[in-house]
Amino acid sequence: MIRDRRQAGFSFHELLVALNITSVAVLGYAATTAGVLRGAQSTANYTRGANSAHDKMEQLKATGVTANSSECDKLDDVSTPLTVFDRCWTISDSSLGKHLKQIDVRVVWTDSEPREVVVTTLAYVE
Repeated sequence: MIRDRRQAGFSFHELLVALNITSVAVLGYAATTAGVLRGAQSTANYTRGANSAHDKMEQLKATGVTANSSECDKLDDVSTPLTVFDRCWTISDSSLGKHLKQIDVRVVWTDSEPREVVVTTLAYVE
């Protein structure tokens, strides 16, 4: 076949090469976007875990810690239905002083991997 010089357009091979280059670029962009979204969710979960640990710590200090105890609860929230946060706290005598109690609050959850936040403080008890 003789090709007319006035005929314009791309050959089938040129179109395949262009589609391959475009698909590689789009897949790279999609993978990067998915990673960014996972990172944002992980950061949001960490922030929620840290805030709930601090909230419980402040609540325990405000109620006047006197007795040793160890308890747990689950945090339920409609904003993060796929992530379950387990929060445990322990109140124990401190080895640093007779009138000191050590309070440990630990929040555990799993997003892409198991994660935890631990907050510890001392409270003066008369």
